[in-house]
Amino acid sequence: MDFKILGPIEVRTSHGRAIPLGRRKQRVLLAALLLNTGKAIPSRRMLDWLWGERAPATAESNLYTYISALRKVLGSPSRIEAGSNGYVLRVMPGEVDVTLFEDLAAQGQRALSAGRHDVALERLTRALCLWRGESVLEELPLPAPLRCEAARLERLRATVVDASLEARLALGRHGEMLADLEALTRRDPLNERLRAQLMLALYRSGRRADALTVYQSARMTLAAEVGIDPGPDLVRMHQRILADDAALTPPPAVAARRAPAELPIGSAAFTGRAAEIARLHTMLTSASGATAISAITGAAGAGKSALAVHVAHQVAGRFPDGRLYVDLHGSTPGVAPLKPVDVLA
Repeated sequence: MDFKILGPIEVRTSHGRAIPLGRRKQRVLLAALLLNTGKAIPSRRMLDWLWGERAPATAESNLYTYISALRKVLGSPSRIEAGSNGYVLRVMPGEVDVTLFEDLAAQGQRALSAGRHDVALERLTRALCLWRGESVLEELPLPAPLRCEAARLERLRATVVDASLEARLALGRHGEMLADLEALTRRDPLNERLRAQLMLALYRSGRRADALTVYQSARMTLAAEVGIDPGPDLVRMHQRILADDAALTPPPAVAARRAPAELPIGSAAFTGRAAEIARLHTMLTSASGATAISAITGAAGAGKSALAVHVAHQVAGRFPDGRLYVDLHGSTPGVAPLKPVDVLA
């Protein structure tokens, strides 16, 4: 089975069929078990999480009903074991997206520390591809203790994004990451680390004046929003660009990579298109052995690219040999559409 909480909670069979999870408290209970995979959760704690101080007299029998219903939904009584220390959800390796995410994130961080930037980027990108939304257990109200664990995973995601950007810069891929850096900076304008990375990418792309403009914008935003000056790292980047520091010269770009991972960062605001997502997911993950070719049509601005990227992130784990991305510029203002021969090359 596939258990997913990096986004809306979702459980799928090994054949990709989504499993209905029932009422809200039943989904919160499953979320609690998934956030504590392999750990026993005492009944008392579960009651607090589900009802707090307003637990009804029937709370314990209701909890048992929810556990029984979850066992039935998951197709096996042994999935949720009851012991003297509480309830434990038993899963197989690779079944929970959180575990995969943390493993890949750790591998990527180790590779980055060792200077193996190509390996780091591959692992970190795979980790980020597991996210189907911007927050853990999206749209599911959680009790405070579970919100703390969800927040920890969201902070880890931000760390992984930062590390992946560092790896891309180290690999000389500054040109292709400008759009992502600009979008991330707009989303988090007080993040000085992102500002410094954007400045470096712009400078390496021959846009020195734009890099300096980013610094001035950061200085004004920080002063207006929180009343502080830029920190030492951002100031240092500004000074090095002013001085045309030779150490900022970009490294030679890597000409070939064993497993390309080129998907742009998906939209955190993506919603809807459930029928189209399900159809594409089925086509792309079928076990028939045939190569699936899918096309999405529609008017300009209808969200075709956003849908394609969203689904591609969902199924990325099924394509370990690599994921390619080409912007055809079919409706990019001021940019001519690419020619087929250039796309194929």
